[in-house]
Amino acid sequence: MNNLWTASKISDAIGAQCKDMHWNANGVSIDTRTLQPGNLFIALQGEKIDGATFVDEAFAKGANAAIAGKDYDGKNIDRVFIVPGPLKALEQLAAAARVRSTAKIIAVTGSVGKTSTKEMLAHVLSAAGRTHATIGNLNNHFGLPLMLARMPGETEFAVLEMGMNHADEIAPLSKLAQPDIAIITTVDAVHLEHFPNVEAIADAKAEIFAGMNPGSTAILNRDNSYYTHLLGHAHAQKLNVLSFGTASECDAQLLDMDLWETRTHVHARVGNHKTRYIINAPGAHWVLNSLSVLLAATTAGVNLESAASKLMTITPPAGRGLIQKISLPDVGEITLIDESYNASPASVGAALATLSRMPGRKIAVLGDMLELGPGSAELHAALAGAIIESRTDLLFCCGPMMRELFNQTPPSLRGEWAADSTLLTAVLIENLQNGDVVLVKGSNGMKMNLILNTLMYRAEAA
Repeated sequence: MNNLWTASKISDAIGAQCKDMHWNANGVSIDTRTLQPGNLFIALQGEKIDGATFVDEAFAKGANAAIAGKDYDGKNIDRVFIVPGPLKALEQLAAAARVRSTAKIIAVTGSVGKTSTKEMLAHVLSAAGRTHATIGNLNNHFGLPLMLARMPGETEFAVLEMGMNHADEIAPLSKLAQPDIAIITTVDAVHLEHFPNVEAIADAKAEIFAGMNPGSTAILNRDNSYYTHLLGHAHAQKLNVLSFGTASECDAQLLDMDLWETRTHVHARVGNHKTRYIINAPGAHWVLNSLSVLLAATTAGVNLESAASKLMTITPPAGRGLIQKISLPDVGEITLIDESYNASPASVGAALATLSRMPGRKIAVLGDMLELGPGSAELHAALAGAIIESRTDLLFCCGPMMRELFNQTPPSLRGEWAADSTLLTAVLIENLQNGDVVLVKGSNGMKMNLILNTLMYRAEAA
């Protein structure tokens, strides 16, 4: 990517010039901590930090050029595009990248499972052609345009995740990306703090159709209770709709699955073809999302069997179902299920179902599910049934809402409750035994990854 952007192409895209135009950019960065030599640095203006204060640091780290607001007047001014709004310039650069691209653009959203679906799809498509995909959680109003701006011109498939926690956030992302294919994994009670009901969440997820041309393809979960509602939005946009799920009417139908400890065997029908494949991850939620992946891949022109075979080598991302064994001093070997990145009632239920199939003493370590609104306490307490059904042996909780769940479970299952993940870590370690299986899950704001980090540090030190 030595010539991802020339100075003149950037100038054309954003309508600005700098004095020295004799350079190319091999990438685009908005963070000096991850900037690479040869990058274009875009100095975004945040609520608390103005990126212009980092422009000279970016050049010191090897940036070839920068885009900044009018308040920049540093020593590198000759290679800085001065613009009224750096975020607008990033969006203009993203729009130019989309115009020049002939790639199949596939957008992914959903209340649960959008990141794992994005990762599966990118993994499958990478075997079929040059694939560009959202890194981490760069799925919002600056992350998505950044991913588009970074997209090489020779890209054949692009998989772009779109996230939101308010209405009217996905529509502008879709209009920028103009997806050829869009997947909505599911709609569930997530971000209820910002919505009057789950139907309003469905409306917000359907904004992914806003930038799609008539005849483009929407892929929907037919098992979800909001399928018909989403179908109405897709038809209003004159999209072709494909569905996945367990019903015979689905375009991709789950026929059977065999859930193992660390992988899943699947028998499915995609279109008129039946196929068997293995997903290198446990859980029914991976299975349903894999059906959407196969629909998207085949719609994009990839052979079904080739796509399905790639699922055998997928690795769940850290924080989203990664399973690993570690040895702890004075404890022995334990199995960690890392679901620490985020949590909702549906995803906690799915994670507990995975825990239920694991051999050994089952320990659930759960942090608050955030942004659930006025009904948060009831939604937390309602997970008591799933705890019992999963045959969890010990429950450890942190956060004020998880205390509601902790108090609803039988006393024999109660390990400990703590105010936060830091306080919970020590008491958890004291209670671990050789052969334990430990599920760690909670909303990102609960910092459940601190528990994982402490356990991993102890294992590495040993």
